[in-house]
Amino acid sequence: MPDVLLVTPPSRRGQSGPEAEENLGLAFVASALRREGISAEILDANLEGWTLSRTIREIETRTFKAIGLSMVFSPLVKSGRELLYAVGSLQSPARQFVTAAGGHVPSLAYHLMLRDTCPPDLIVRGEGERAFPEVMKKILGNQDWRNVPGVAYLGEGGVACTPPGPLIEDLDNLAPPAHDTLRKALAGGSRATIYSSRGCYGHCSFCSISAFYGLSPGQKWRAMSAEPTVDEVERLVKDYGAANVFFTDDNFIGPGRAGRERAAAVAEEVLSRGLKVALNIFIRANDVDRPVLELLKRAGLRQVFIGVESGAQSALDRYQKGVTVEQNREALRTLIDLGLEPVLGFIIFDPYSTLSEIAASMEFLGDAQLARVKLNARLDARNRLEAYEGTPIVDRLREEGRLSGDYVDYHYSFRDPLVGLLHWVLSSARSLTAPVRALSWRLGRPK
Repeated sequence: MPDVLLVTPPSRRGQSGPEAEENLGLAFVASALRREGISAEILDANLEGWTLSRTIREIETRTFKAIGLSMVFSPLVKSGRELLYAVGSLQSPARQFVTAAGGHVPSLAYHLMLRDTCPPDLIVRGEGERAFPEVMKKILGNQDWRNVPGVAYLGEGGVACTPPGPLIEDLDNLAPPAHDTLRKALAGGSRATIYSSRGCYGHCSFCSISAFYGLSPGQKWRAMSAEPTVDEVERLVKDYGAANVFFTDDNFIGPGRAGRERAAAVAEEVLSRGLKVALNIFIRANDVDRPVLELLKRAGLRQVFIGVESGAQSALDRYQKGVTVEQNREALRTLIDLGLEPVLGFIIFDPYSTLSEIAASMEFLGDAQLARVKLNARLDARNRLEAYEGTPIVDRLREEGRLSGDYVDYHYSFRDPLVGLLHWVLSSARSLTAPVRALSWRLGRPK
């Protein structure tokens, strides 16, 4: 049995599908543990489509010294809290183990999570490849782990934490991820995923990425060099039969000339090895570079996620996007002109939205030939800004007394009552608008 059991909680009450991808974060942590001689098993209840009760039964059959729960997204935190409560009942004098949690939400809301009814023994804040192996070495050596950098816990005097260590600077030296669950994910219709960089140089007011990497000192955006990046792409293609590789990098191209050169070098390396694979990336609008994207397309690039967010400059300024509406429009036109499929990150409603901003966004979405691409099927007129702990917009809402719910599912009121009414009407009509939108796309898509 393993020293540590790494668990992705169930998020959909026993439902699975193509969107249930391999938990790449846990795959990297498992590799980091194994590199230190610590045995680890990955148990992905989300990927398996298990219910909470099934997950508990699976955990109950295993023995381990520690269990680590990955809680990257809010749905995983909701079920993860229930899982922590249930796992606590498995403890006995004959069976003792440490419970740990990691991911964006626990890292940023540690002071709230540790006050839950059944909190974890510790929370690993920030990148886990260094901190968690250090914790496990302490646990296995019967030593106190509370001095390890980047851990939070509930002490006698309340919540305590140690400052996280520096960000991992050289990503090339990371152990390749342990793809224990990848074949299961691919068999279910999922894409293979890869990290070739981490972080983002942006400072968006609603985004937890900047806050998460800002916990630790160091350069927020870091990237693997081209050769090890494509080594991993080649492994996914040749060893696992992946035909579609999704770069989960927060920002694939990255800042400035160095970022563009690295992206171009990745494309050239894919081409030089003759790999036949569809590639998908995330980028910022101001990083759209036609020559680089043309090269990436030759290497297999098919889909580009781009966080446009709004068609109103006042909203973009409020989000601290650092781009203009025209930059967004030009970026989309470039992608469409190159024959790449753009997927928009778009926020129609936020706490401070005005009716004129919403109208500007609707006008923007009708521009740039957007009605002619798959993009429209991915948009929803009810899209509302999600409020995440640790972000500037949540801090502002809290100061204004407009934040309700808890760190797992924050709610807020709209400043303009008419905007709130419009969102309510659109939400109430969801069951009617969804099929109409789907039909409109099918009728309007290119033949």
